[in-house]
Amino acid sequence: MSAALAHPLAVRPASRAIRDQVGNEPRRAALPTIRNSGWMMKSENRTEGAAKVAVGKVESTFGEALDDDRMRIRGAARQVEGHVQEVTGSVQDVLGQVRSAASRVSDTYRRAGDTVDDLARKVEERPLIAVAAAAAIGLLVGLLIAGRGPKIVYVRPRD
Repeated sequence: MSAALAHPLAVRPASRAIRDQVGNEPRRAALPTIRNSGWMMKSENRTEGAAKVAVGKVESTFGEALDDDRMRIRGAARQVEGHVQEVTGSVQDVLGQVRSAASRVSDTYRRAGDTVDDLARKVEERPLIAVAAAAAIGLLVGLLIAGRGPKIVYVRPRD
């Protein structure tokens, strides 16, 4: 796994840029450099792959124009290499998206667990209030299910 995948956000220190001043005007703080951060940016492999495909096409075209079989084959090989690198970059982008989604799910699961722990602690501290709240919620749900007005139930006599 490459270093870009291990650390998707590479941040340059802003303190050095703030310290450097020209005359009386401070320079702008360095902004974070984002690498392979998901769907918004192309990975470096996709960009390099597209460049190799373009160079390979040019090389193949020159090979055909000059009737040079070696140059034509070399251009075709470079195009294939570029396509493989583009696919690798696409897979890396998808993996970055999956990693991001998994991180969000993990955070949500952790927060839900914290909420359940807090609720359990409050029930232990005040059990009578918890029972009263559960009864009130049950009554409200029952009223919502029952709806408005009387219900008439017809019962057939048995034969």
